[in-house]
Amino acid sequence: MLVRSNQQPLDALPVQEREAVTAICGFSSSSHPRRELVFQGLLTIRCFSQLSFLTWQLGQLIRIDPFGVLPCEPSLKVLAHLDATSLCRAAQ
Repeated sequence: MLVRSNQQPLDALPVQEREAVTAICGFSSSSHPRRELVFQGLLTIRCFSQLSFLTWQLGQLIRIDPFGVLPCEPSLKVLAHLDATSLCRAAQ
């Protein structure tokens, strides 16, 4: 299923291209082996700009905020042991 922010660029595509994109995006209901096959196909493109974009997107998706996952008390105990410089570095 497409994310709502992708809908406007999708609407601007010609009908044939829009159908192709929609078919690819519908693969989430496919089996695991079929999804892996699609990803392998994407990775064989070897276009630097597209692979760079994919790397950036994956980095955003797999980034985990430990303070969003941990309860407040352990998070505060960890932060209490850091000085101002370390806190600034951790914020980056």
